[in-house]
Amino acid sequence: MLPDTLPDFSGPLAGVLAALESVNADWLLVAPCDTPHLPADLAQRLLAAARQKNVPLAVAADEARVHHSCFIVRTDLRNDLAGYLARGERAVRHWQAGLRSTTVRFDAACFANLNQPLDLQAD
Repeated sequence: MLPDTLPDFSGPLAGVLAALESVNADWLLVAPCDTPHLPADLAQRLLAAARQKNVPLAVAADEARVHHSCFIVRTDLRNDLAGYLARGERAVRHWQAGLRSTTVRFDAACFANLNQPLDLQAD
């Protein structure tokens, strides 16, 4: 676990920035903690797609929607993200929209959110 490096609560991208500033790797996989059924090959498929398309970002999707909070990103985009946040921007999808990227299709069931005790019963 890493603390945000920005003051106040700057949203989920502040956590992504903290990770980008801390890792010593070329890529960072980001996934929400309330999504317990992520596919086992998530990182492998996102990374393969990003490399194949020669883009710095690959985002998970299903047949109905893009899952902007589930992605792999090159760590050399840390300054780009820091600038985005410094401008007061916070939306993950808007930051991603400004980057060259690709999406990778997965089964929608992989992205079921479990946020409340009742969600566990339905699972």
